Amino acid sequence: MSTEKPLEITFGVEVECVLRMTKDQYSENEARFKESPHSYKNSFSNSSYASIFEVLSTAGIPINIGYQDPLDDSWNDRWTIKEDSSIEAFEAHGGNIPDHEYKNLELVSRILPLTDESLEEIEAEIQNIRTRYTLITNESTGLHVHVGDGNRGFALQTLKRFSILVITFEHIIESIHPDARISVDGMQQCKRSSWGTRNIHDISSTVEECQSFEELRTLMNPELTKKYAYNFGNLSLTEYLPKMTIEFRQHEGVVDPERITNWAKFVTGLVNFSHAVSTAQHVWLWMTYSRDQTYTVLDLMKAIGRGDLVSYYRSQLYLRPQSGTPSPLSPPPEALECVTVDLPKFDSKDKRWSEATATSKNFDE
Repeated sequence: MSTEKPLEITFGVEVECVLRMTKDQYSENEARFKESPHSYKNSFSNSSYASIFEVLSTAGIPINIGYQDPLDDSWNDRWTIKEDSSIEAFEAHGGNIPDHEYKNLELVSRILPLTDESLEEIEAEIQNIRTRYTLITNESTGLHVHVGDGNRGFALQTLKRFSILVITFEHIIESIHPDARISVDGMQQCKRSSWGTRNIHDISSTVEECQSFEELRTLMNPELTKKYAYNFGNLSLTEYLPKMTIEFRQHEGVVDPERITNWAKFVTGLVNFSHAVSTAQHVWLWMTYSRDQTYTVLDLMKAIGRGDLVSYYRSQLYLRPQSGTPSPLSPPPEALECVTVDLPKFDSKDKRWSEATATSKNFDE
């Protein structure tokens, strides 16, 4: 494995959803809102968000209101509730229920360390709201996860390995997501990597040639827009209030705490693996399995050290037809000559692939 100092992984989630309440609940909130002495009243366009603030505050959860105050150093230590104009407040199927009110809502976690306690906090936060209101999602909503190393950002080599990893295995990672989240165009849909049908060997060479973060960002997010599945924009020091994170934007909107936390485990695993893996092991993985039509996202979970997620995701995947021919991301056969792999006498897909030793003529440790 890599000899670099281990990452101190931190993460945060942004849950986009729709708040549904009865007319009676809405009227009650309006009356309480008008009588409330709290100073936060002017921060909300209506009583519904103020009501959520009260629900969470009563549960002892520190809460921000609205958009980040650049002068507040403790902002990222609290959860945030805010409106999101990109969310369309409608039912996912069958239209809105009569005599109900619908309001868009974005719930943003504080910066969290990757611990069981943090995952439990996310679950508690969602459940506190659901004890009083119904939260729903539709195709205009998404789940975004930010992954960082505190506020330090990432080494360029870590970002290069990550980029190659997610481009190589993008087609199998997509099996976690519905079609609406992997389409190239459309509202709130995240763009795929814009590499066309170039083979992975060429892509790897192009990524490795990047001499700066800005060059790599331009490759991964060519239009410098955040609406890519993997948004590098928050790592740019030229951005306003940079978060120093990789943002994963491709997941559909969900309010199931288990789906939220398992996705967070997977994406933090991708980043941690990209930092910790040796160059030889990294090259061996993508060169070996980019050509393997039977390799699935479940195998990738095992490879990055998140085999604990396999049992959950086994029944969650979207099955799509696959061609019997090699993936367009496959390297040409001659490219495999730059890596020599000495595999033990067992099926590598049934054991941790790291038990194999890989040596490379063209890649340094």
